[in-house]
Amino acid sequence: ITHIIHLAAGSHVDRSIEDPMSFVMDNVVGTTNLLLYAKKLSKEDFKLMINFSTDEVFGPAPEGVFYKEWDRYNSGNPYSASKAAAEEMCLAFQNTYQMPIINTHTMNVFGVRQHSEKFVPLLIKRIRDNETVTIHSNSQKTKAGSRFYINTDDVADAVLFLLENGTIGDKYN
Repeated sequence: ITHIIHLAAGSHVDRSIEDPMSFVMDNVVGTTNLLLYAKKLSKEDFKLMINFSTDEVFGPAPEGVFYKEWDRYNSGNPYSASKAAAEEMCLAFQNTYQMPIINTHTMNVFGVRQHSEKFVPLLIKRIRDNETVTIHSNSQKTKAGSRFYINTDDVADAVLFLLENGTIGDKYN
């Protein structure tokens, strides 16, 4: 094994609020188990691990603010906190064991065969079935919320880019 691309995670914010421990187990313990496995690999053969975190580790961004890779975390829910903790474990293994790791902060990935609980497939289903669509807003309900989305094809392109051009130890938004 020369490369590990770690995209697995518990990722539904609402479920993380209902059951935070399952997200700790999936995201923190699961990532740590993968790091422990990677640590046993041959240092000559093992070239890189890419860990996919989330932009949610930074918390909500005020209008006009675009967080930089090393900005301070302000997790707003157990999901984002578990991803921040997993990312910190990656940094700890990188610093302690000199493991070759890159972290990313990826946002709202969507694509074919996505779980029906996610926003895009849920939105499509509700529109198809002539059901109510809920869009979150500010507390005064005067401005709709906004999100950035990235397609799975673009994520795959980003993985290839990082494999060829990424700098070990860096983070990428």
